[in-house]
Amino acid sequence: MRATGFEGYFGVGPHYRWTDDGEKPENSWVWRVRDLATSGNNEDAMRDIIGDGSCRNHAELMNYIEGALKKNPEIGGFIAYSEGALAAATYILEEERRHHEAGRVRQIKCAMFVGGWPAVRPDKGFILADDGGGGNHRRSHPSCCGCKW
Repeated sequence: MRATGFEGYFGVGPHYRWTDDGEKPENSWVWRVRDLATSGNNEDAMRDIIGDGSCRNHAELMNYIEGALKKNPEIGGFIAYSEGALAAATYILEEERRHHEAGRVRQIKCAMFVGGWPAVRPDKGFILADDGGGGNHRRSHPSCCGCKW
């Protein structure tokens, strides 16, 4: 029997879940988004879903992406959706940190995110647009976000 709905759309992993929030599946961020109540703005809606959540496998996730990029040096950008956008945005910020701290050349030059979760800090929590990220989490490349054509 073929799965329908949410499970049928995404199919079998590893692309199903990139992050580990330490919760049982039925209480994870991915499941809580289904019961989202109306909020005053996007950031408040995200806070309602994620609370004080963090990515317990941050280091493993960054190492996984780093390994894939080392094997494929021709990759210069990401196109990512949902949790993949979270993983890609988080990696871009990690790459930016390495550039500033060690002068490491960035491999990722562009990215397009569709319906994604926000990036996460290595230690705790998501980086939302209205909180300043709790540090320097700005990409030094031009960007277009919410543009009106």
